Amino acid sequence: MTLGLFATAKPNSSLSSAATAATAHPPDSANPDNKGVLLAHIVSTKCDSVVVTDDSMDFPPDWRQSVSEHDRRGHQEKGRTIALHSLGVLPAYQRMGLGRTVLKSYIQRMETAGVADRIALIAHGHLVEYYESFGFVNKGESAAQFGGGGWNDMVDSAHVIPQSMILTLLRSTNLPTLALVVRAYLSDENNAVSRVRSKVRCPQTLAG
Repeated sequence: MTLGLFATAKPNSSLSSAATAATAHPPDSANPDNKGVLLAHIVSTKCDSVVVTDDSMDFPPDWRQSVSEHDRRGHQEKGRTIALHSLGVLPAYQRMGLGRTVLKSYIQRMETAGVADRIALIAHGHLVEYYESFGFVNKGESAAQFGGGGWNDMVDSAHVIPQSMILTLLRSTNLPTLALVVRAYLSDENNAVSRVRSKVRCPQTLAG
């Protein structure tokens, strides 16, 4: 559930002094002197709540050995919410649009994968507008107390097609119709659900 943005650093290039360069590896065996330097990343897990919780940001102390299926801490493979924990960009490369690029790419990848019904995160007040520009909706003050609290719950479900809906569409219609329904769903976050449901019931209306 992670995504990294890397750049190839040649010997003696400015990227060679980046904070992540020390642990970088060659991107290919043909050029062992080059390094794939991490510039930005996203770290996420899956959880079974609608918003990010303290449990979803925690992990069991014995997670390497065995984890009880009843333990709600940490990654929940069957959860239908992607809990986005970290969007980070190296300080020297901030304000270049890298954060926006990697977050857009991540959202698109999760849309395509169909692994969840929504993406959720927590943000302090000064970043609410930033995440709203990606389609996240501010759900108000978060109950999460991580780092002292003071967070806002933010959720984006408009651009992630639920797996259950994909399965319903596949059973109900043909592939050309499915493609049009998916396009309609992703392009209209306000009326998406009602439009998709009506098109599943009456797929012939898609041609008009």
